[in-house]
Amino acid sequence: MCELFDTHFHLYPEDDLSQILAAARQAGVGWLTAVASDLPDAERLTAEADKHVDPRLLTTVGVHPHQAGEYAEIPLRRVRELAAASSVKAIGEVGLDYHYEFSAAEEQCRVFAVFLELAAELGMPVIVHCRDAYEDCFRVIKESGVFEKCRVLLHSYTGNPEWARRFSGEFDAWFSFNGIVTFKKADNVRASLAAVPDERLLLETDSPYLAPIPHRGKRNQPAWLPFTAAAVARERDCSVEDIVSMTTLNGRVFFGV
Repeated sequence: MCELFDTHFHLYPEDDLSQILAAARQAGVGWLTAVASDLPDAERLTAEADKHVDPRLLTTVGVHPHQAGEYAEIPLRRVRELAAASSVKAIGEVGLDYHYEFSAAEEQCRVFAVFLELAAELGMPVIVHCRDAYEDCFRVIKESGVFEKCRVLLHSYTGNPEWARRFSGEFDAWFSFNGIVTFKKADNVRASLAAVPDERLLLETDSPYLAPIPHRGKRNQPAWLPFTAAAVARERDCSVEDIVSMTTLNGRVFFGV
């Protein structure tokens, strides 16, 4: 069987990457992308990747919307240096989060636009965080024109099917789904899952968050991605093997690996 691709997980300083990778590989998760939340996080992730020398371990560089307010100025020279690291395969996660709005909306939009411009300059795919901000997220992406040069992914997608069709039709966007698809009250996410084309479907854990049933409430990990894959297969009325091979191929295409 083809190995699964966890296209989005978070690694914190207290985590043991060797243990995470070993458990993931034992569970059939071969490819993983450790996603940065801010620039110090990106520096740490690239250093960890350098230690492991594993071509199936990818990293990113970006500033999460929660941290956008901390960046009155973005040190673009340093961002470009980080983006040049061999493990860095995408810009992200970047975007908008109006659910908590830990950073002001205007600050989020400003930082988001800067990173989209950078992605277009570097020709790198973009991992987008969007929560309760679909109108502005759509507008900022459209105004940036990044979709004309780069692949755009809406990770942990929780929007409705109509927005999925708009992002897909306008930007040829990609969408990733995680343990939320296993939650009993997540009918809206399952409805959106049905609206995503096969060739634009990805899987993720977003660990340590959003652990799938039967582990809901626990600290998530990439090794639990098979539970999400099985749920997605049921929803799309196909075999788990089909979902694994499809989403892993899609992940490799998205990240260019």
